[in-house]
Amino acid sequence: MPEQEEQKKNTGGRPSKFSQEIADEICKRLSSGESLLNICRDDHLPTRISVYNWLLDGKHEAFFNNYARARELQAEYLFDDCLDIADDGTNDWMIIHKRSGEEEEVPNREVLDRSRLRVDTRKWYLSKVLPKKFGEQKTGNVNVIINISERIKEARSRIDPALRVFSERET
Repeated sequence: MPEQEEQKKNTGGRPSKFSQEIADEICKRLSSGESLLNICRDDHLPTRISVYNWLLDGKHEAFFNNYARARELQAEYLFDDCLDIADDGTNDWMIIHKRSGEEEEVPNREVLDRSRLRVDTRKWYLSKVLPKKFGEQKTGNVNVIINISERIKEARSRIDPALRVFSERET
């Protein structure tokens, strides 16, 4: 009897054992821009913890590589998404009715702010997951340091002869 009860507890529920079919679905949906959190909400798919365990256990190297590629494709999808959000002017303006009975078209701040937040969040994410491609370039500081060093050298070269002339006059 205890064995039958244990079998009933372990049947059904969310899958936690690795299957190639499930791994392929996860990678396909990731590369289409969907978050792992959202993917793992589906009852027929494992929890995020199970997916992370598959990635970390070292037994599923092909899944690990496909997952990494899917994440890169997801970033590309999110970049395209940023362009779409920025270009979409739907609902950016709204009509308000004044007390005088006149209508006026005004910016819809809620929609504009939400769009800005959506783009900024995606830009931040992209700068973290693919910094070489989407991160800010930091070459300007090097040029500034080089230019300052060169100017100091130039100034010293002009000052040194003047100091020599001045010191020669005093002696």
